[in-house]
Amino acid sequence: LSCRQTGYKQLGSVVTKYLKGFTLAEVLVTLGIIGVVAAMTLPSLVAHYKEKQTVIALKKFYSILEQAILLSQVENPDDYSGANVMAKFKTLKVCAPYNQSCATMEYRRYNGDREASWGKNDASSRSVYYAQLVDGSIIRYAPNNDCSVVRGTSKALQNQCAEISVDVNGNKLPNQMGKDVFFFNITKYGIIPFGTEDEKNYTFSRQCIVKTEGGKGCAAWVLTYENMDYLHCNDLRWGKKTKCK
Repeated sequence: LSCRQTGYKQLGSVVTKYLKGFTLAEVLVTLGIIGVVAAMTLPSLVAHYKEKQTVIALKKFYSILEQAILLSQVENPDDYSGANVMAKFKTLKVCAPYNQSCATMEYRRYNGDREASWGKNDASSRSVYYAQLVDGSIIRYAPNNDCSVVRGTSKALQNQCAEISVDVNGNKLPNQMGKDVFFFNITKYGIIPFGTEDEKNYTFSRQCIVKTEGGKGCAAWVLTYENMDYLHCNDLRWGKKTKCK
């Protein structure tokens, strides 16, 4: 092989290897391009990661909720009172009605308006309970007791016994409906997350996909499709388009 082919240069009896590299200008340009790409993609990656964490947290709470309601009904059938149901959760603290020290932050609706029936601004009836669970999440439980409230077209949603909502990351921000606060119907026939196709009051198409509304109709979507893409596009539909891309 020639000296050119081997990458060596013959200088008398000394063989020296060619040293090749990038110039300083080339390195700086490359680093600049990497920085621009990172600045463009990092925020979306962080947001996607946080949304995935929220999905996991909500699915975990749904499992905990199912166990608590099942246990409460086995021990005390048809008793949906706050005292009975709250006793079945593993809690750090339970706040009785008119004591919102479990939820000390101000909560907001999906459109940014203050939510008057969640957190420190809650002015609801005497039957509403708050509790902080062992994982840090905060729940709000509002029973109807007689199970006569109609919330939709299905048999279950025509017999709502209570409403329960959860802030999956506790008092951490954003404390906003549809982002870290989600709602469920407790019925005589099981637990129905807000926003199902049978929902009447808090539909996904109005109370989740529309950014100017309250944001209470998102729980069913998150649990069913395991995404929060409604935050990024407004043309999602049950059983049709389930992701932005």
